[in-house]
Amino acid sequence: MPKITIQRNRTGSNPLFYCVHDGKFYHAASVRELLAISGLKPRLNTESLAAITLTGPGRPLHSAVFAGVHELMPGYRAEFDEGELTVTQYWKPLAKEHTETFEETAARVREMLTASIVKNLHENPCLFLSGGLDSSIIGAVMKQSGSAIASYSVDYTGNRDNYQVSDFSATQDAPFVVEMVEFLSAEHCDVILDTETLFESLKPAVFARGLPGMADVDGAMWLFCNEVGKSQTSAFSGECADETGYIRWGSGEGILEISENTDELQITAVIEALSLKTSQAKAT
Repeated sequence: MPKITIQRNRTGSNPLFYCVHDGKFYHAASVRELLAISGLKPRLNTESLAAITLTGPGRPLHSAVFAGVHELMPGYRAEFDEGELTVTQYWKPLAKEHTETFEETAARVREMLTASIVKNLHENPCLFLSGGLDSSIIGAVMKQSGSAIASYSVDYTGNRDNYQVSDFSATQDAPFVVEMVEFLSAEHCDVILDTETLFESLKPAVFARGLPGMADVDGAMWLFCNEVGKSQTSAFSGECADETGYIRWGSGEGILEISENTDELQITAVIEALSLKTSQAKAT
């Protein structure tokens, strides 16, 4: 049997899962496809239980929840040769001292962010607008580029009357959404979700992701995308911006310096059809 090599791109924008079953190496874009392999039974172990009972997406990056099924991490490759599986890291960002001034850093970030947004305007994306910093910046660049803006926001029945301040949410989104819609001259639509509909979305949201996620947060996104997807095919979103910035990255003594030949990080999110059909996994 020839040596088989698979690898995941450096930013992990495309999912990739794998398993070894009956001496054969299988890989697929979803866990659901792997579980369709004849004879492979979905089993849980202690790591599986830890992954699905933690608050939030507690799943380790390499874990696919089910015993024997794994996710290939970004920047890693897997090699299967003569029945032996080897997983190695082929790329990682380098941590270097940040030597640019504040002004130079701001100019560089502005240039990179603007270029990434403008590059994807040809897809005529809509805008997921929360009124927060991230989506508002995207909207401002779209406006500056002369693009017509169709924006969408999500809210919940009774939220405006029953809202309470918390450590995770200091203010309501709605007032800022209204302000940004006016500033952007956007054609806007509010998607309103009720508790019953959100509860009913929990199971299909897990099936759509293919793995346990963030419960009602995933459900809301699933419902929101399904509604927006009735008239749109792609969208700009500030989702994930929290993961690449803000103070959660530490004291600021170092910064991740991405090499110039790194694939450009995209901030566009394509709304794909949420099909629950099982396709055949690739076996080698």
